[in-house]
Amino acid sequence: RSDVAATRLLEGYSLFAQARWTAGYELLRSLPRRADSDGGRDTSLLMAYLAYKSLELEEARKLLEPLLRVPDYLARRPAAAYYLGRVHFGIGHFRDAIELLNRSLVLLRDNFDLARQAAVAFAAAAVTRSIGAMAISGGALATNLALVRAGYVKLIALNAKLAAQDAFRLMGTW
Repeated sequence: RSDVAATRLLEGYSLFAQARWTAGYELLRSLPRRADSDGGRDTSLLMAYLAYKSLELEEARKLLEPLLRVPDYLARRPAAAYYLGRVHFGIGHFRDAIELLNRSLVLLRDNFDLARQAAVAFAAAAVTRSIGAMAISGGALATNLALVRAGYVKLIALNAKLAAQDAFRLMGTW
């Protein structure tokens, strides 16, 4: 039984490497329950990513949320917070998305490429939420336009912060 699971996991990684998201997710769904260990959580993270890329957003959410409840794991795999934020954005839970993407920026400070993606996703979630509010409450247009402007200002500030971190890191003082 464990040999079959190991073989499926290797096949799942192969499908991941080939960008065959749905096939990989379907294959890994057939695995037995994962161990409550870092290895089991890594498998859940892989499954969540494949579910996310396959647009199985609720399934990705169910796989990612338990990972965030393990602080040591989250420190080791901060991308779990980033992808949960992206999942919430895709579902339309913009407030949760903003919170998680902002949290991921803090967790990802040493991974600048992923942190930049998180900053852009954070700003997009903030702006989308503001635009959605404009569509709902046309009477408060000035307030909503201020929220959109604030989202862009936040994006500019986040990019400036990341650029400063890059510079400090290059100088060896970060």
